[in-house]
Amino acid sequence: MFVLGEIANLIVRLEDDLEGDTVPGFCVPPKALTPFLPMFLQGLRYGSAEIRQQSATALGDLVRLTSEEALKPFVVSITGPLLRVVGDRFPWEVKAAILKTMGYGEQRRSFERHQ
Repeated sequence: MFVLGEIANLIVRLEDDLEGDTVPGFCVPPKALTPFLPMFLQGLRYGSAEIRQQSATALGDLVRLTSEEALKPFVVSITGPLLRVVGDRFPWEVKAAILKTMGYGEQRRSFERHQ
């Protein structure tokens, strides 16, 4: 849990130093998010409610700070677990974090256009 929180904090700190609306390192297709996704998806699928909420929030930050082009290869691997977990019995905080992440994907339009 500590590592997950620290990485999520680092991602938020990156946002403070941005000149645009994306982190350049997250926008290098095709493997831009590869270092981060396994950890956050593992937390989303198998963690406690608190870990699932933190993982969904961190995924939302990644989606929000990644270009649409770089995000496209990861849409299915991100949305599948989000949809599975939102249907399970978890506190409203977990579901709110998931819906917020899905909203960021809609803003980027990657989730909508993926085929």
